[in-house]
Amino acid sequence: MPGGGFHILGDAYGFIHSVTADIPLWRHYLGGTIASMDIDASGKRLVVGTFAGGVHILDLDASYEDDFTIATGSNKEIRRWLFWDGEKRPLIW
Repeated sequence: MPGGGFHILGDAYGFIHSVTADIPLWRHYLGGTIASMDIDASGKRLVVGTFAGGVHILDLDASYEDDFTIATGSNKEIRRWLFWDGEKRPLIW
């Protein structure tokens, strides 16, 4: 995201939020309590892990919206893995 000066926070309800010191910028629903996050050096890709067993990669620089995403921004989820107990391989979409 160009400009910087923002923070990305995760919550127990499955949302990630981007905020500045005084205003919220966007939020994106991932569906499980946020466990971990990492952002690449360019600030354009975010990887989020959840306690529900999900790993999500988001493009923060996308100008993308769809009817199936619960979000207030235009971030695009590029890839999602779901690791379920007892499954030999993760579910990927």
